[in-house]
Amino acid sequence: MSATADWTPKRYRVTFDRIGRGHHPAPQVFTARNADELALLLYRFAKPMLASRDVDVVLELDTELPHIGKGSITAGFHNVGSFEIEEVL
Repeated sequence: MSATADWTPKRYRVTFDRIGRGHHPAPQVFTARNADELALLLYRFAKPMLASRDVDVVLELDTELPHIGKGSITAGFHNVGSFEIEEVL
Protein backbone atom coordinates (compact mmCIF):
# COMPACT_ATOMS: atom_id res chain seq x y z
CA MET A 1 0.00 0.00 0.00
CA SER A 2 1.39 3.41 -0.88
CA ALA A 3 2.10 6.11 1.67
CA THR A 4 -0.58 8.30 0.07
CA ALA A 5 -3.28 5.69 0.60
CA ASP A 6 -2.34 5.35 4.29
CA TRP A 7 -3.04 9.04 4.91
CA THR A 8 -6.24 9.40 2.90
CA PRO A 9 -9.01 10.26 5.37
CA LYS A 10 -12.04 7.99 5.41
CA ARG A 11 -15.48 8.54 6.88
CA TYR A 12 -16.86 6.13 9.45
CA ARG A 13 -20.36 5.86 10.88
CA VAL A 14 -20.26 4.71 14.50
CA THR A 15 -23.44 3.31 16.04
CA PHE A 16 -23.31 3.21 19.82
CA ASP A 17 -25.16 0.66 21.95
CA ARG A 18 -24.57 2.95 24.91
CA ILE A 19 -22.01 5.15 26.64
CA GLY A 20 -22.00 5.11 30.42
CA ARG A 21 -25.13 4.39 32.39
CA GLY A 22 -27.69 6.50 30.60
CA HIS A 23 -26.33 7.84 27.33
CA HIS A 24 -27.60 6.41 24.03
CA PRO A 25 -26.22 8.80 21.42
CA ALA A 26 -27.41 8.82 17.83
CA PRO A 27 -25.02 7.39 15.23
CA GLN A 28 -22.09 9.72 14.56
CA VAL A 29 -19.86 10.16 11.50
CA PHE A 30 -16.13 10.65 12.08
CA THR A 31 -13.37 11.34 9.54
CA ALA A 32 -10.05 9.68 10.33
CA ARG A 33 -6.86 8.66 8.52
CA ASN A 34 -6.20 5.50 10.56
CA ALA A 35 -7.40 3.43 13.51
CA ASP A 36 -5.42 5.45 16.07
CA GLU A 37 -7.00 8.71 14.92
CA LEU A 38 -10.48 7.14 14.95
CA ALA A 39 -9.91 5.86 18.50
CA LEU A 40 -8.84 9.34 19.62
CA LEU A 41 -11.95 10.92 18.08
CA LEU A 42 -14.18 8.34 19.78
CA TYR A 43 -12.41 9.00 23.09
CA ARG A 44 -13.02 12.75 22.77
CA PHE A 45 -16.68 12.12 21.93
CA ALA A 46 -17.31 9.71 24.83
CA LYS A 47 -15.22 11.33 27.59
CA PRO A 48 -17.69 14.15 28.50
CA MET A 49 -20.40 11.51 29.11
CA LEU A 50 -18.31 9.62 31.67
CA ALA A 51 -17.35 10.47 35.24
CA SER A 52 -14.17 8.39 35.21
CA ARG A 53 -10.80 9.89 34.29
CA ASP A 54 -9.45 6.45 33.30
CA VAL A 55 -11.15 6.00 29.89
CA ASP A 56 -9.90 3.80 27.06
CA VAL A 57 -11.27 3.00 23.59
CA VAL A 58 -10.59 -0.39 22.02
CA LEU A 59 -11.20 -1.03 18.30
CA GLU A 60 -11.56 -4.44 16.67
CA LEU A 61 -11.33 -3.84 12.93
CA ASP A 62 -11.58 -6.12 9.91
CA THR A 63 -11.82 -5.38 6.20
CA GLU A 64 -15.32 -6.58 5.36
CA LEU A 65 -17.54 -3.79 4.11
CA PRO A 66 -19.87 -2.21 5.00
CA HIS A 67 -19.40 -3.45 8.58
CA ILE A 68 -15.69 -3.10 9.29
CA GLY A 69 -15.49 -3.43 13.01
CA LYS A 70 -16.70 -2.97 16.52
CA GLY A 71 -15.31 -1.60 19.69
CA SER A 72 -15.72 -0.91 23.34
CA ILE A 73 -15.15 1.87 25.83
CA THR A 74 -13.76 1.03 29.25
CA ALA A 75 -13.43 3.07 32.41
CA GLY A 76 -11.13 1.46 34.91
CA PHE A 77 -11.94 -2.24 34.63
CA HIS A 78 -15.58 -1.70 33.60
CA ASN A 79 -17.08 -1.82 30.13
CA VAL A 80 -19.01 1.45 29.83
CA GLY A 81 -19.90 1.33 26.15
CA SER A 82 -19.87 -0.56 22.90
CA PHE A 83 -20.29 0.36 19.26
CA GLU A 84 -20.17 -0.84 15.65
CA ILE A 85 -18.20 0.84 12.88
CA GLU A 86 -19.09 1.10 9.19
CA GLU A 87 -17.16 2.90 6.45
CA VAL A 88 -19.25 5.58 4.74
CA LEU A 89 -18.59 5.36 1.02
